[in-house]
Amino acid sequence: MFGEYDVRGRMGEEITENNFFLLGKALNRIGYKELVIGRDYRKNSLELAEALAEGFGDDVLNIGVVPTPVVAFFSENGGVQITASHNPPEYNGAKIFKKRTLIGKNEMDKIRKEFEKIKKEKQNTKKRNVFKENNEIVKNYLEKLPEIENGIFDLGGGAACSIKEIFPKTIFATPDSEFAHHSPEPKEGTLNKLEEIAKKEKEVGWAFDGDADRAVAVVDGKVIRGDILGAFFAANELKDGSRIVVSVDCSEEVIDYLKRRFTIFYSKIGTPNITKKSFEKNAAFSMEFSGHYTYYRWLPYSDPIFISAKLSKYGAKEFGAFVKKFKNTMVYYTIPTRINIKKIKEKLEKKGFEISTLDGIKATKEDVSTLVRHSNTQPITRIQIEGKNKNELMSLKKLLDKY
Repeated sequence: MFGEYDVRGRMGEEITENNFFLLGKALNRIGYKELVIGRDYRKNSLELAEALAEGFGDDVLNIGVVPTPVVAFFSENGGVQITASHNPPEYNGAKIFKKRTLIGKNEMDKIRKEFEKIKKEKQNTKKRNVFKENNEIVKNYLEKLPEIENGIFDLGGGAACSIKEIFPKTIFATPDSEFAHHSPEPKEGTLNKLEEIAKKEKEVGWAFDGDADRAVAVVDGKVIRGDILGAFFAANELKDGSRIVVSVDCSEEVIDYLKRRFTIFYSKIGTPNITKKSFEKNAAFSMEFSGHYTYYRWLPYSDPIFISAKLSKYGAKEFGAFVKKFKNTMVYYTIPTRINIKKIKEKLEKKGFEISTLDGIKATKEDVSTLVRHSNTQPITRIQIEGKNKNELMSLKKLLDKY
């Protein structure tokens, strides 16, 4: 159930109450002083939270159902959000925080090793009789948020429904553990209702993923690409010269735009990688193509609720005009196996592409580029191709498809 920087799996298989009891014990033994525990609306999230708390011990603050950034906000000494993020409803898991940000691979390895030690001791869960909630501190987070002025917010039945009162207009604001209205992963093809309403009312639409630590925006009936939305925030909310960390899958066209006003640093994909690089470079802001946005003066973790609040003063016309600045075509798809990236690198080098190996391979040549990388969480290969000329783009795709 242990990934590089979260815990996730199918409920009843990898994810069980007993395993979460052991996870709580592991966190206690490796030195977590206290735990702030939150959860989403998935079935079994409460039971998993109870088991985790019982394993950890007394220094637990249960803040109930909240978006993941709320747990991060209060997790200086330690925090866990029970969630499977954007995965289907049969999944569950946990995101673990320390110093108000998501832990990385090294910390997860320590937890996993301690978990395996405890597992050999054959300890079982003891069910808590009372698991009291105290969500009073959540008001502290809400009071510090900027006022949300405009916009239509698709809460998708997810964790954002727990704070629905802060949004001016909402759809799908009733908690739904089955995500019946649409996938908990907000993306093009899943947000038809939001696209329809936002276009009709000429407003900006916002949609959060299942645990509300990622967001997309919709303008004129279309989802704005993640890197373009991040660039909009930077262009309108950051001072010239600010340092920005971007994931390697952000488009060259967007990066070129940002370089005119800001100092840009590249990072491997994945929130802990982005955060580590941001701390190293003293960045003001970081952005990921997937919809994670972090403004470090607020919180060293992705909080799209804060980002959408800051941007709620801008209208659909301003967003629409900004999107039109970017002309490149982008194609992204997955291959259900881990293909031989080394062979692709050798082939592209022979064809004169400039190669970066920060995360997989990023190959650039004149007006076309590609990113080929293995997924951090699944046995698949992700491919992204960008180009000004569609013929060149499709030619590169044919070459990559041979491998």
